[in-house]
Amino acid sequence: MRDAIGLTIYIGTQAADGDERPGDTFSILCVVSQVRQPRRKEW
Repeated sequence: MRDAIGLTIYIGTQAADGDERPGDTFSILCVVSQVRQPRRKEW
């Protein structure tokens, strides 16, 4: 899990430098948040 967080932080840093689009970083943050907090409700 630390690898995912580290990757997110790395990409976030790249986004701050303008090398990545904010939308991509946001999408990755959403994926990481879903991984850290599995869906408890399917509906």
